[in-house]
Amino acid sequence: MSGSSKSSLQINEVGSHDYAVRAKLNAQSGDVTLAMSLDFNTPREKIVKEVAGKRYMGALLTSDAIKTSRLLLRKLRADGAKTLNVTGNSISTLVIHNLTQEKANEQVYAVLSPVHKLYPIRKIFSGGSSGVDLAAAVCGMVLGIETVVTTPTDLKQVTIDQIQYGAGQLKKHLRTTEAA
Repeated sequence: MSGSSKSSLQINEVGSHDYAVRAKLNAQSGDVTLAMSLDFNTPREKIVKEVAGKRYMGALLTSDAIKTSRLLLRKLRADGAKTLNVTGNSISTLVIHNLTQEKANEQVYAVLSPVHKLYPIRKIFSGGSSGVDLAAAVCGMVLGIETVVTTPTDLKQVTIDQIQYGAGQLKKHLRTTEAA
């Protein structure tokens, strides 16, 4: 992944541990919600679809990136959208399907990069979970898009390697990942 310019990263810490509260905040903040998942029947994915309503677009994470990019571009243009909420399965669901964090990062990048080149995205909203949420934050930064990550105040992010990151450490981890 190679970026076009520097972006800003904002960690939006909220007091609630209720995923629905954070999902609603992100879905209401983004003009469109893109859910890139392998399993759309998890409680998280059902909440996201419900709260995003007509602004929702679901895409299988392993689908052809160019086709998904075209569909997203159409949706953004049709809705006059300038901001995007990106969500999807956490790493615990992805590993069941033999998908790593790195592969999730690559796939999200492969979808967002051509869209951003043709129709600049002003801001990406994402949750703080590992998996697709984390991939969206990394890709936003790499692409030079202002990125807002919403997490519980005392979030402990656990990676596939069982490394824990607090919300403050998450920002440092994302910057390290972006540089790699």
